[in-house]
Amino acid sequence: MPNVEGWSSECLLLPSCLRALYLYNCPKLKLPTSLPSSITRLSVGKGNDPSLESVENLHNLSYLRITGFDKVETLPEAPLRNLTRLQVLEIYDCDKLKRLPTELENLSTVRILSIWSCGGLESLTEGLRNLTSLKVLSVYDCRSLKSLSESSLQHLTALQKLVIWNCPELEIMSVDFQHLISIRDLELRLLPQLTSLPEEIQHARRLQTLDIRNCKNLRKFPEWLLELPALTLLRVVKCHPELHRRCEDWNQIPLLRVENRVEF
Repeated sequence: MPNVEGWSSECLLLPSCLRALYLYNCPKLKLPTSLPSSITRLSVGKGNDPSLESVENLHNLSYLRITGFDKVETLPEAPLRNLTRLQVLEIYDCDKLKRLPTELENLSTVRILSIWSCGGLESLTEGLRNLTSLKVLSVYDCRSLKSLSESSLQHLTALQKLVIWNCPELEIMSVDFQHLISIRDLELRLLPQLTSLPEEIQHARRLQTLDIRNCKNLRKFPEWLLELPALTLLRVVKCHPELHRRCEDWNQIPLLRVENRVEF
């Protein structure tokens, strides 16, 4: 709907019982100053007003997707402050975004956080500190991301799944895994800086699945990997040939399933 400009016509009046609103590719359309408080799911982006002022009073909101704000360096702080029931936050295609909003730290109910294609994001230091309910953190295609510092991860004690894809500048050894005591699934893909697994992973006593793909400079696994008591699946796809050769010997290990594929 690229030509829609406002909400004045009857066809665009929002019912008071509305539960979900999805707006995309409406470059002339701004969010109304007031949205129905019944809304629990909201997706905005690609031309919508990046100030998100009317989101502030959506106290029942449990799902929020922000996508395509490709000119903003920071997301607005105030609208996030009162989203006390938010469980899922997705931030997609915000290419100039440099940092996460600090108000994100107050959203202790968030369980799933996904960050996709935010090419200007260099650090996740801000915004993660108090997400004590966070269970899934996914970071995809953030090409400038350099670090996941201790201060950003040390309180994520409920985190069960961590996914990192295509972050070529990320120094994976700087990622502090020692506080991720609940981690069960770890997925690492397209990370050229990954040459060895961080030592802190050996403290992930609940880790069940380790999935590593397209990490061309990873040549071997540490011996302590076999000592992780809960590890039942090791998946290695399109990594260094030497790593694949080493993994062939691990197929005989009881209780550990090894998926060792040179090609997809």
